[in-house]
Amino acid sequence: MFGRFCWRGIDASVVDGVVNAVGYITRGLSAGLRYIQTGMTQNYAAGMVIGVVILVGYFVLG
Repeated sequence: MFGRFCWRGIDASVVDGVVNAVGYITRGLSAGLRYIQTGMTQNYAAGMVIGVVILVGYFVLG
């Protein structure tokens, strides 16, 4: 009876729930990042330029 409780109550609910949640979170984040990773160097360069402009603006105005 105790073994069945550990299996259904702890392993099936808690352990499997945590593992499945990590999988769902990873799948959701990768779906969002898929659109950012285009493979086009121009997009990456533009992102770096925008980041530098934001940082310089922060330090100059802040």
